[in-house]
Amino acid sequence: MDRSQGWWLALLLLTGSSLRVVPFLLDRSLWLDEAKLALNVVERSPAQLFRPLDYEQAAPVGFLLLEKGMVAAFGEGERALRLVPLLGGLGALWAFFPLARRWLSPAESLLALALLALAQPLVYYSTEVKQYSTDVLVALGLLWAAGRALDARPRATWLLVPAGVLGPWLSHPAVASPRG
Repeated sequence: MDRSQGWWLALLLLTGSSLRVVPFLLDRSLWLDEAKLALNVVERSPAQLFRPLDYEQAAPVGFLLLEKGMVAAFGEGERALRLVPLLGGLGALWAFFPLARRWLSPAESLLALALLALAQPLVYYSTEVKQYSTDVLVALGLLWAAGRALDARPRATWLLVPAGVLGPWLSHPAVASPRG
C-alpha cells in the first residue's frame, strides 16, 4: 500500500469511527423496539436470558449476556446498553479492511471500506440496542476464519471450531442456512 492509500485508509477509519462514536456520546433516548429489548436485559437474570424473550423480542443469548454484563458494570443507562453494539460496529469497521485486502486490490479495498464506513444503516445500528452491528462483526470473523482455513494451513483450520461455536451465540445469521 502506498502512502496515499495509507492516508485514505486512516481518513476512512477515523471518519467511520467518528460517525459511530458521536451519536453514542449524544446519548439519545431509547425508542420502543430498543426499550423492549432493554427491559428483557435489565429485568431478567443472566439465566433467564436463555428463555424466549418478552415483548416479541429475539436476540442471540451471547449478545444478551454481553448486554447484561455492560448493565452490571455501568448501570442501566442508554450508553451502557449501547456499548456492545458500538464495540461491534467499531470492531467490524476496523476488521473489514484487512479482510477485504484478501480478495480485493488496495484501491478496491478502500472503496469497500468507504462503503462500510459511510453506510447509514451500519452507522445507525452501531448505536442501537440491537445485535445488528455484532452480526456484521461475527460475519467478518467467520469469513476470516474460513479464509485462513482455505489457505490450506493445517494449523489455521482449528479457527473454524471457535468461530462455529461462538458465532451462533452472538449472531442469529451465523446459523442461517441457504434455502434452495
